[in-house]
Amino acid sequence: MSTNRPVLYLDTCAIIEAHRVGCWRQMVTRYELHTVAECRDELRSGNARDSEYIVVDVDQVERDMVIHGLSVEQRIAAGVKSASFGVLDAGERDLLAWCAAQAPTAMIITTGDRAAIVAACELGLRENLQPLEEVTIAIGVHADLKKHYRRAWLAEICTTCALEF
Repeated sequence: MSTNRPVLYLDTCAIIEAHRVGCWRQMVTRYELHTVAECRDELRSGNARDSEYIVVDVDQVERDMVIHGLSVEQRIAAGVKSASFGVLDAGERDLLAWCAAQAPTAMIITTGDRAAIVAACELGLRENLQPLEEVTIAIGVHADLKKHYRRAWLAEICTTCALEF
């Protein structure tokens, strides 16, 4: 699915948030979207009876995204580099392990999880992190995103990481 669009890696929660604010189709048009198999599987495991459940057509997501498998070696290599790696949920862990094993200059990573941001910084991916807010601005959507998808929140965590390393 290689295109000349910017490559955007999304974790499960970022995919759900993009659906919640209604910007998924615009993202598909503007970006080459990627994730890992574990994030796709997490999308299938949501509780539809939860009052805050966001409907995501996982079959459509599979058509819209490149979904990567992860090797044990990639997971181990990331675990060795990041002290925070072990506290991540499986989808975030696999996404960051995959990204760390690739050419980091060629990707944008979007996550709304503090621990995942810290782990990304430990893995040398800080410059690749971008809040979902920046993505929505790039596609011309003014969305009411949750706090942890905004640039100020990401900047705060990245600054803290930079001061601690």
